[in-house]
Amino acid sequence: MNKLARGLATAAVASALIIAPAAAASATATYVPGAPAATVTGTPAPGATVVVGFGAGTFAPNEDVISVLSGANASTARLASTTAITKPAAADGSLGVSVTLPANASGTYTLTATQGDIVRTRTIVVPAADAAAPGGLANTGADSAAAFWFAGGLLALGATTVVTLNVVRRNRAQA
Repeated sequence: MNKLARGLATAAVASALIIAPAAAASATATYVPGAPAATVTGTPAPGATVVVGFGAGTFAPNEDVISVLSGANASTARLASTTAITKPAAADGSLGVSVTLPANASGTYTLTATQGDIVRTRTIVVPAADAAAPGGLANTGADSAAAFWFAGGLLALGATTVVTLNVVRRNRAQA
């Protein structure tokens, strides 16, 4: 029976080693230390103008920043009068870029602001025209994949614990 207990313990460790990398891979970094959050002011909609703001300290003060917009039909979008613009950061290192979305805008647009080695991006999501249809459910953007991995890992860990405890109990009863 000692071999069985050792085998079960090995199986428990192996299952933990299998589940742990998958759980870690599903985690996403949402915070970059030292990088102030970028904001979108205004309501993204076809033909609308929004302002993408990068907070104080994001860029070197008073130095040029190159901003480029990409996404579906981005060639008809405007940052001032073109799809790419160069303008200096403010004295505090912040930057605000006005983005006029195309009349047929849909999906996700990405504004990339670059100053030397500093590269910051901000996405602008234009909801689908039928996203607010009466009677439909709103898309909240929730991603529950990590929760399923976590729940599966807990289930596997619990099952392994129960089996191991039963083997130990039986071994003690026979001794």
